[in-house]
Amino acid sequence: MVEQFAKRPTAQLLGRDRTPGRIFDLYDDPSTPEVYVDGVNATLLGAAVSKIDFHVAVSVDLSEPAPVEIRQLKLRVVIPTAALIEYLGAMLSNLGSNAEPFLAALDQQKSVLAQQLSFLRAQDATKQHPHGQPATDPEQPAVPE
Repeated sequence: MVEQFAKRPTAQLLGRDRTPGRIFDLYDDPSTPEVYVDGVNATLLGAAVSKIDFHVAVSVDLSEPAPVEIRQLKLRVVIPTAALIEYLGAMLSNLGSNAEPFLAALDQQKSVLAQQLSFLRAQDATKQHPHGQPATDPEQPAVPE
């Protein structure tokens, strides 16, 4: 069966490892689903297996005093706990060794968001009331000119 999978025309070797205890070949499968999620909802760690629940935000309920995000469970992954721990260690190690580019990318995203918010604030400040007066924040007292 292994040879049959590896010889498929669509099988593409993604990686191989020959480290003792980690001897494997990893092949791509075009039918592997790719699922977008907004976040992790819950994690259940067990001795043998762990479960991770992922959610997507589907709407916002504005009928409450504060807006309530409505989330839908999108995916539950069941993974051997040992494999999860190995993954977390590798992820943290990778993050640590790539901290500078990662932090630079976060700073760039922060800068772009700040520019967008500044633009939106400027647009909001130029809006006019029906009587031609500039819009003001109802929480701030009017300042005479």
